[in-house]
This record gives sequence, C-alpha cells and structure tokens, in this order.
Amino acid sequence: RTFIDPLGQSWTPFGSVRGDLAFASLDTKGAFNQYLPSFIDTSGDVIARAMPAAGITYSYPFVADTSFGSHVVEPIAQVIVRPKEGQIGRMPNEDAQSLTFDDTTLFEVNKFSGYDRVEGGSRGNIGLQYTFTAAQGAFVSALFGQSHQLGGANSYATSDLAHVGANSGLETRHSDYVARLQIQPSSRFSFIGRARFDDATFAMKRIELQASASLTDKLTASLLYARYAAQPDLGYFVRREGLATSATYYLTDNWYVLGTAQFDLSRNAQEKFYQQTGGQFSNALTFGSIQLGAGYRDECTTLAFVYGNSGKMTLSDGTRERVQTFFISGLACAGWA
Repeated sequence: RTFIDPLGQSWTPFGSVRGDLAFASLDTKGAFNQYLPSFIDTSGDVIARAMPAAGITYSYPFVADTSFGSHVVEPIAQVIVRPKEGQIGRMPNEDAQSLTFDDTTLFEVNKFSGYDRVEGGSRGNIGLQYTFTAAQGAFVSALFGQSHQLGGANSYATSDLAHVGANSGLETRHSDYVARLQIQPSSRFSFIGRARFDDATFAMKRIELQASASLTDKLTASLLYARYAAQPDLGYFVRREGLATSATYYLTDNWYVLGTAQFDLSRNAQEKFYQQTGGQFSNALTFGSIQLGAGYRDECTTLAFVYGNSGKMTLSDGTRERVQTFFISGLACAGWA
C-alpha cells in the first residue's frame, strides 16, 4: 500500500515470505558427473529454503507545468531487509541462469530471472528519474541509479555451478551504475537506450540502443544495436557486439508475417582472441541468425509458426556450426458466461 504525506512524499512499505522445497536426484556415475560432488552438495535429496523480506520504497516527485508540457523530477530510494540466501549450490539452478542488471531490474526486490535463485541480504537501491510530457503528446523519460549491498552475504558474489552473478555488475558492495533514456516524439516512433557503467572507472559495460517505428498501419519495424563487455567468468572472453532487425506485416487484422535478422559485429575481436590463444576461427558464417514466420493474434488467441537459422560458436576453438529450428507456439484463453 502506498501512503502520500502532506508534503507529497510517497511511502510504499512491503513484505513477503517465500518458501521453496525441491527434490534432486543427481547422477554421479557418468564420465563427467563423477566430479559433481566437488561443486554440489549431493548428501541429501530433499532441499528446503525460506526467504522472508521487508522493505519500503520512497519517492518524492517534483512537478513543474509549463506552456509546452509538464516536467517531473523524482528521486527514488528503496531499502530491503532480509537474511542471507541459503542452499546456494545445493538447490539446482535450471531457470535462473540469465541475469541482466539494468534499469528494469534496479528496483526489483529479487533481481534473479527465475525461481531457482532468490536474492538475499539487505540491499538499498537509489535512482533519479526525469519525465517530460509535451502538450502535443511527445514523451521523454530518463533514469540513473545504483544498487548497494547494506548487510549480509551478497547473493551475486556467491556463485552457483552456472556462475550466475559473476560479472553482472551486482557482485560488488556498490553496484555498477545503470541508465535509461526513452524518447517518443509521436505515437509512430520511439527510441530507448540502456547502459551500464563501471562504478569505479565509469567505463561502459553494456549498452543497448533500439528504435521502433510503425511505418504504416500494417507494417512495424525495429532496429537494435547492442554491445556487451567481456564476461570471462561466464565464458565470454571478448566483447560482444551486434545488430538485430525485425519487421512485422499484418495481412489482415489478425494474420501477420514476420522476419528478424541478427548480425555479429564483434568478429574482429573474437578472431584476434582466438589467434592469440592458438584456436581456429571460422569465417564461414557472417550473420548471427535469421527467423521467418507467420502467426495469428486476437484478443484471446496467439499462434505463431517460426523457422530459425543461426550460427552457434564453439567457445573452445571459435568455429561455428549452423543450427536450424522450427517451432510452434500458441496461447488461448477460455471462459464461460
């Protein structure tokens, strides 16, 4: 529940209790699985974990109305108190292996992506947000913030077998800085940029720039540029850089066709790395991946048929292989009167 005091300050207290119970039966007899006990505690099959949390989110928006639009400057602070995360390494991690720290997760109570990891330790998150809304409908939003470990063990500095948390920007007491800039001059065009900067040197660790446009009432397109610094603890020894494009065309109000393409722009850095380490780098595949598909969408049903062709790199020697996939996805709702 949110409380607003006479000064206009916003206070939102919250609390939660979460419990997890897992059963794991690990095969330690295989050629490589025999080494699992060195990394995972296999002494018991049933694993239990609990995580209570309590906190408060505070903000103080300052509003200024002008003849050409309204401005809102809003400092935001959040404090979360909880014990350290338990059962790290014993609880199998299958669905929380992808961790991205950016503006979208800055104020998340649990920044892990799935259920198999849960953030522990007391933490404070702070940020400053600016929003401008023009009288004609144009929109600009910006955010800058940082996360701080206040007490207890840092979950992101305690890796599991998948090394989740390493090189994430959260593994130190004071996190990297995250920033966002969103510009929407009209209902047909929008731009959003996200970045993460080193907390000590302010070196850029991560940047994503995306432009989206509704070219006609039936055709939409987007272009995304991304560049990520090396994450050696996760097996990415050189920077990753690329372009991704996508387009969707509606044949009718419900049926559409789509296409996407990704291009690898970091090949020079990868080639240099493998030359230095004695590996072989294949130039046989120059694109990252393409997808072609068709689908149906209405207020209750979603159905898509997509063919994909991608190049998968082998990290050990830098060679690539072509991977072709075809998948069908669908979602429907049901109800009664």
